[in-house]
Amino acid sequence: MPNIIWIPFRETQSVDLVTGLGDTIEKQLNQPRDKFSGDLKTANELRNNVLNPQPNVSYLDHLTKYYAQLTYWTTKFPAGCDSLEFLWYGTLAYTANAAPVISQSLHFERCNILYNLGSLYSQMGVNEGRQDADGLKMSFNYFQMAAGCFQILVENGLTDLESLNMRGLEYDTICCVRDLMLAQAQECIWQRSLLNGSRNSVVAKLAQQVSLLYDSALAWAQKSPQVRSEWVHHMTCKRQHFLAVGHYRMARDALDGCRYGEEIARLKAALSAVKEGTGKGMLRRYLVESVSDDLNGIIDVVTEDLKRAEKDNNLIYLQAVPQTTALAPIVPALMVKCTPPVELAKPIEYLTKDKLGLPLFAKLTPFAFHQALVLYSQESDKIVAAIEAQVKSCTNAKNQALVEMALPGSLDSVEKPKGIPADIIAHSDQIKSERGLETTREAVRDVQRLAATARQELEAAKAVLDDERSEDEMLRRKNNSGWARFDSKEAGAHLYTRLDELEQYLTDAAASDKLVRGKLDEIDYLLSILNSGRGALENYLPSSVSGVRSPEVKRQVPHLRDLLNNLESLEIKRAQYMDRLSIKQQNDEIEPDLEYHMDKLIREKHLRLTLADFEPITSKELEKYSVDQDWASEQKELQEEVLEKLETANKEFRASLDMNDAAIHRENAIQSLEVAYFSYQEQKDHLDAGRNFYNQLLGEIAIFNKNCKQFVYERKMEGASLEHELSSMHLSEQEHSGSHSDTSSTPLAAPRAQRASNLNMWSPEDGIRFG
Repeated sequence: MPNIIWIPFRETQSVDLVTGLGDTIEKQLNQPRDKFSGDLKTANELRNNVLNPQPNVSYLDHLTKYYAQLTYWTTKFPAGCDSLEFLWYGTLAYTANAAPVISQSLHFERCNILYNLGSLYSQMGVNEGRQDADGLKMSFNYFQMAAGCFQILVENGLTDLESLNMRGLEYDTICCVRDLMLAQAQECIWQRSLLNGSRNSVVAKLAQQVSLLYDSALAWAQKSPQVRSEWVHHMTCKRQHFLAVGHYRMARDALDGCRYGEEIARLKAALSAVKEGTGKGMLRRYLVESVSDDLNGIIDVVTEDLKRAEKDNNLIYLQAVPQTTALAPIVPALMVKCTPPVELAKPIEYLTKDKLGLPLFAKLTPFAFHQALVLYSQESDKIVAAIEAQVKSCTNAKNQALVEMALPGSLDSVEKPKGIPADIIAHSDQIKSERGLETTREAVRDVQRLAATARQELEAAKAVLDDERSEDEMLRRKNNSGWARFDSKEAGAHLYTRLDELEQYLTDAAASDKLVRGKLDEIDYLLSILNSGRGALENYLPSSVSGVRSPEVKRQVPHLRDLLNNLESLEIKRAQYMDRLSIKQQNDEIEPDLEYHMDKLIREKHLRLTLADFEPITSKELEKYSVDQDWASEQKELQEEVLEKLETANKEFRASLDMNDAAIHRENAIQSLEVAYFSYQEQKDHLDAGRNFYNQLLGEIAIFNKNCKQFVYERKMEGASLEHELSSMHLSEQEHSGSHSDTSSTPLAAPRAQRASNLNMWSPEDGIRFG
């Protein structure tokens, strides 16, 4: 049986990259897939070549080529490819294959391939014959390269996966297998020192470092949710074994130097260390036979030497025996490091015809380029939207001011005591052409329908979470304290927080919708009059008797009308400017400038582009809208000047009026139609904003619903795995309680998903276990 561990491959299923990447090219990158048909076919072949893992050089070549291409593709494709789903199974935990992880990320695929490269190097290290110096050297190199692969994952891969539940790729798990590989590489150095006949003090320092590395791996293992008990106990025993070996070798060194008291203290320390590795309850049943034999062997050797040393010292040397705590610490000698193959450390540089092959999708416009285009469009939209908001604010301020001054109703009643004022006719014609009454009612129904749909979809997502929580509580009651996982609200805290946010959005939106419907109900009658045409307006507007105007009124009327016309002129000019701004934005073509900049960057940066690389161009191009922003800022001041004059003139006008009841009724009627028109314009904007809001919210809820279902699926798989583990542990305890001793039970092998071929393991019979 082996006394070292190899890392099992993670497993996957077939994926159609021709379709998946092809759809991504067309739908997310807006480029024709036919242009890349050859690359798509080759990409699919590369992935098919890694589906069936084998611990040999041929499979290493397939993995390395695919990894290099994936690294290159991540600079071209988006972080999530909507038409792709990569499914991977972890192989470390109990029943690991029961719970796959699914992701649309090429980076996730790349991390799994890198993990399997580390696994492959670990298996190649185990497969090497370690009975001679050459075999030990090869095994040492392979373990260092395995550690290097896992270190790349730690440094460059795992941070981008933090938002996902990456079973088997957790930070603690990867750090554990990395340090485990380093420990086994250091163990090769220690073993080679025995073959070379190195001094006892040197062997002790090497052994001490082996113990420290196993201790580090063990510390990570105890924090990882994936590492099995067999591995934990294996590393514990290895740590104690090499701690004992270090003291044993220092005892031999003390004997050679005639330090007989120190020899006894070192032997006692060695015996204490190794007994600590064997005296923890049922630990023996988790060990493979060779590791258990190693522990028994060193116990026997140290025990015999200690008897001899104590007898000799008591009869002959009579030296004082120091306390083990007073012994000088053994200075460890670190001889290993994470050493990834150069092809993996800098994969893109090796994508050449004579090495790993030319890069696929070299002519594909990078995703960062499309991100820059989208970002520029979004930023220009924000600028234009802000300008539109300022213009609408001016219009709303104008309308509010006119309502407060009872204009133009009071002026129209004086200028035109009979018939329909021109402004009212214009308002009526506009509403009729827009089908205003029917359109607003349809818009209200649309908003109500969208709100109901959003509420229904969110309730469905909430029901999914509620069902999962009920199931978890039932399993928790069933398994009592053995149900060692976070409860639903802790495990899905991000989902429950998002649920509260979405519910609050709906609550706030419902209040806004109610307010808009109330405003529309208030003007429904008046809006129907405006929508019905001139006959209805003539019937609604009362006539007044045209009296004799005073000279003061005759002077003020044309002045007041001029000011109203100036105010209207400002609004017309703003609308015309916004039309020109819309055309300007439609014709805003930044793509040629970005392409020129991109080509220059590709030459300088060797294809690696990020969104930040395009920021100088986008920032410069956005400056063209600064003149429009300045214009928008000026509009409020221009309008306030006119409104100030209008307010003064209106006060003088109203002070000079001598209106009878009929004139007052007519003024009020005209003004009510003006107010209804203003409110119609405002509520129409609110209804459009409501529809846009709910359509966007429905998209957010759909994503939330999908995330909830994925969370529940993962929790179900996790629960099934945990139940199976609890059942297995219970069965093992029953079997153990029926046995007479630890040694009578069959040792369990270190966990592995597949069997490595031709495992030439070092065994106790090799005669070099303890030096």
